[in-house]
Amino acid sequence: MALVLSKKPSILLENDDDYRTVIFEGKTITKSLFADIENCAEFTKVTIPENVDSPVPTITCLSSIWKTDDTIKEFYETHGRSEDYKELNPGEVAYYDGLVYVNLSEIKPMIAMPFHPSNVYTIDEVNANLKDILHDVEQRALVSLDGAVEYSLQDKIRDGKLYVEQGIIAGCAGGGFENCCDAADILKGTSIGADEFTLSVYPASTPVYMELVKNGAVAKLMAAGSVVKTAFCGPCFGAGDYQRLRACS
Repeated sequence: MALVLSKKPSILLENDDDYRTVIFEGKTITKSLFADIENCAEFTKVTIPENVDSPVPTITCLSSIWKTDDTIKEFYETHGRSEDYKELNPGEVAYYDGLVYVNLSEIKPMIAMPFHPSNVYTIDEVNANLKDILHDVEQRALVSLDGAVEYSLQDKIRDGKLYVEQGIIAGCAGGGFENCCDAADILKGTSIGADEFTLSVYPASTPVYMELVKNGAVAKLMAAGSVVKTAFCGPCFGAGDYQRLRACS
């Protein structure tokens, strides 16, 4: 399966929006090879291909090859590994089972609803049709859970908006260096409140964690009331924090 990313993404996007769109557009992809055959996107940071790549096992795409570019080359040089950089390109003639084309400039901030990452809506859609979307999710829950578990989301609507009680920044995509720095800048000098809302931050790796300590981002997050936790693989699929009983996380 070929993947083509084009144009420059909006500054409003967070890392996971890229892969949500890829998953949404490529629902039928299973055990396939992703290859960015064109690499025509204006990649300003290495995390764009990185964060599309890391979660695609969600749709059982178990391997991928990316065309390398100057951004990837610069990343290796920055980390003192310039000798490890290799130029990767598809052959002059290459055949694919299909193609997923994503215009990054058209992607809007998104949210994945239960019970599958392909059940994706833009934040604008959720805000405009909150009650209808949550009702649809509840109806799906009746089927998925066979009616054995009481499941409600509409009780989280307050003053026409979705009320969230628990936030988690985690995963190899969500817990990346840029994401954590952005969160620190947004929360600087503010407070998440006293017990009404909790926020946990899991840096993507120990080296990322160390850099966040060095540049002061961890101090900003903690001063705002966030709990910064150990970097490990698991929080993106629920390991680590337990969801609060009947809370929206």
